[in-house]
Amino acid sequence: DIEFNDTIKQEILRASQKIETAQSSFRESLNRLYEAVVEIKLVSNPELDKEQVSKLRSEHMHQAANNSYKTKGVWKIGDYHVEDIKSSHGTSKVFKIKYNLVTASEFYDALENYKACRDFFLNQVGYYLVIT
Repeated sequence: DIEFNDTIKQEILRASQKIETAQSSFRESLNRLYEAVVEIKLVSNPELDKEQVSKLRSEHMHQAANNSYKTKGVWKIGDYHVEDIKSSHGTSKVFKIKYNLVTASEFYDALENYKACRDFFLNQVGYYLVIT
């Protein structure tokens, strides 16, 4: 059995509280996104076409992500939404993107590179170190 001193116990408690706070913040942002979409009444507004609805959704996804940019995690959105956000905010200094926005292929390429490095260290060295 491993015994932890009080300092380690406090650090573990602090870390778990940070995780809970981050998860709560992300949930709140998703709820705000949902409320915004419902508020727009996309389904009942015959004046909006499919492209307009998609752009509105992209904008609200961007706002939710910007509000939660300090939260660690992955939010999967469609590549069309990525392109909408990049074209609307990619060069803007006012509405700066505060989070990492990548296409699916960029994400999977990075994931494969990570796995290859991790596997190399596990196989060659027997361990690896994660720095956050």
